Amino acid sequence: MNEENNNITEHELQSRKLKQLDTRRKANWFARYSITLVVVGTFLILIALLFFQLVPEEARDLLNILVGAYVAVLAKTTDYWFKEKEDPEIAEGIELHKNGNGLPPQLGGEGSPNLTNESAGEGWEIVHK
Repeated sequence: MNEENNNITEHELQSRKLKQLDTRRKANWFARYSITLVVVGTFLILIALLFFQLVPEEARDLLNILVGAYVAVLAKTTDYWFKEKEDPEIAEGIELHKNGNGLPPQLGGEGSPNLTNESAGEGWEIVHK
């Protein structure tokens, strides 16, 4: 019966971790999407001011500098959405699914150190499973 309680607890722990990971993924996606909309909106406003509004000559130079700076920001935003990258949330989700108990190797999950390697000559050697 004690093992059954431990299994329920481990299952609840893994379920909680997966739910927290999913919540973080959604929050991160919403934040990234919102920042992207602000960047693109600001760039479009600057372009509209530059080409479709009467702007004094002194302000036009500043506007050109701002548009140039926003081209770099827009390029970084485009890189974020379309460049292949390793997302930390995806890596954490894979690690949770790979380990049956959802724990990282340092805390006793699968792949944790095995201290029973007797072929190490003098003393014990830490060997990963």
